[in-house]
Amino acid sequence: MRDRRLPLINSRQGSETVDHATAGGETHGSLERLVWWLFAGSTGGHTRLLVLRCIRREPRNARQLSHDLGVDYTTVRHHLRVLEANRLVIAEGGNYGRVYFISEKMESHWDKLEIINKRKPSRTDRTWK
Repeated sequence: MRDRRLPLINSRQGSETVDHATAGGETHGSLERLVWWLFAGSTGGHTRLLVLRCIRREPRNARQLSHDLGVDYTTVRHHLRVLEANRLVIAEGGNYGRVYFISEKMESHWDKLEIINKRKPSRTDRTWK
């Protein structure tokens, strides 16, 4: 049987989510695996990191993030959905103008994110296979 705490990919929609059957039951190790996967092991990890850093400095909505980061609005919305589905950000407000905040879970493990970001291979590093 598969470990239900491991990250999953919903291939039909192409969005990355974690299996919420274990809601609230994530261990420190599973969060670290999730962070590795979302930020170092999947396409878009760099953009997700930029989004998180921007939100951490000051909560923003998707339009503000798009403007501040110089990234397309629909791309920002995609990454926010991924981060929210994995409970790394929380949102307040209605659909339009929702303001995003770093979740307590992400804030308490921010140091792990920074360590993983420093250790991840660069796109040109061929020594990691």
